[in-house]
Amino acid sequence: MALDPVSVLYNAVFVAVATGIYGWVIAVFWSPFLLSARLRALLDALPPRDWRWNYVLWIPLPGGTWGFIWGATLAIRSDLQPPEATIGAAAIDGLVIASVFSLLLWPAILLVVLPARGYDWSPEDDRLLSALLVIGGTSWYLLFIVGPMYYLSLLAGIGGAMTGG
Repeated sequence: MALDPVSVLYNAVFVAVATGIYGWVIAVFWSPFLLSARLRALLDALPPRDWRWNYVLWIPLPGGTWGFIWGATLAIRSDLQPPEATIGAAAIDGLVIASVFSLLLWPAILLVVLPARGYDWSPEDDRLLSALLVIGGTSWYLLFIVGPMYYLSLLAGIGGAMTGG
């Protein structure tokens, strides 16, 4: 059971592109967060400095990042797991790792890195509300990725068990 780096990279990129494209579907369900002037200010702070364009340009990024981590974890876990293990177990591990990574990454970028780089979109007087919006928005976004992938993972696990693999 050797780890194949090309397979890991291929899986990671493939799933990143697929979930990035799916990110535009998620954008429809995430759009109520645009009612917050604070989140529109975040999108206005990023290049090209128009929240409407940035919503279309940047909304697939969290899905693509999540997909890259999930695809890489799935490939690594599948390469290293014993032959009798199901693909569903590897997929569930990937869901957990990608989701935890995303829940740590996006708040860190939006609440710490961007303001340090001069993209200060949140007023000083109420950073708690900004943090709640970012964490809530990230969690809501992930719900629309993790839910369908969880059910696919379960089906893959059942299918693997039924075929003896």
